[in-house]
Amino acid sequence: MLRFNLHTYRNVDAAQVVAVINAASRASGVAFTITEKELAARQAAPGFDIDRDTSIVEAPGQGVIAYAEANLRQADDCIYYLTQAWVHPRFCGQGIGHALLERMWQQLQDICTVAEHKPGVLGAAVQDSQANAMKLFEKFSMRAVRYFNLMQRDLSLPIPPVELASGIRMCSWAERRNDQAIWAAHG
Repeated sequence: MLRFNLHTYRNVDAAQVVAVINAASRASGVAFTITEKELAARQAAPGFDIDRDTSIVEAPGQGVIAYAEANLRQADDCIYYLTQAWVHPRFCGQGIGHALLERMWQQLQDICTVAEHKPGVLGAAVQDSQANAMKLFEKFSMRAVRYFNLMQRDLSLPIPPVELASGIRMCSWAERRNDQAIWAAHG
């Protein structure tokens, strides 16, 4: 079995973390890539705590082989800890995803203890092309509760104009922007 070490994110890990995220996404058929600048923006989001919300897996002689992050959302009656994790495809099936999920579960338990013992919900975003991730979550007694559709269009064609109702405006929104109204509506 592969030996590995877990620790929180450090700035020196950025390039390797980006490489892991992009390799894992490609291997599982997910159309998601990230740059170091985008990773830094995710980690600069309001309420994101690098020491609490990140986990790095390093293997001796291999460097960073996996990364996980979570977003904390507190409601009046519950705490939500929504996690995402990426394991480099060369290292899948060796218990790394399980170790990351265990670590995130422990983080949530610690958060709930500090937060007057509110109940906590550990969630994850998994696409249907990520069969290994779905199996891992099922083994962890998690179940799918919400589904989304991936909507795509050919961007080489012009986008037809959209007429908006009075009082509505459309603007660009970059993920993790410091816009509390969007975060309140999102989740």
